[in-house]
Amino acid sequence: MCAASVLCLCACTQRIITGTADELAMYDWHCENDFGISADLHFNDDDTASFIIYENGKASLQISGLYKIDDTSLTIMPEDTFFDLNLDYKLYDDECVFTYDNYELAFKKVSKDS
Repeated sequence: MCAASVLCLCACTQRIITGTADELAMYDWHCENDFGISADLHFNDDDTASFIIYENGKASLQISGLYKIDDTSLTIMPEDTFFDLNLDYKLYDDECVFTYDNYELAFKKVSKDS
């Protein structure tokens, strides 16, 4: 009886990945280039996401809010602005390529524990 209870508890607390959208939201993502610009995408436990761009180590843009995600696109809906951030994406193992207004950014998968 005790072993079954523990098994149920463990099964209930783990997130099950059923598609591309689940895998994307399961991790944090990081991108950087040779010009001192980097970006992070964080998915939080409260159904919000944060997209942060850094220039020379300092945050220059942060968009945070509730998000909608499917197998090809991500939308972050900040409460304090009049626009949503809409990104198309393609997931390749440990890399995700986001497209915004014909620009592509390649992000690397980062463990949420890092």
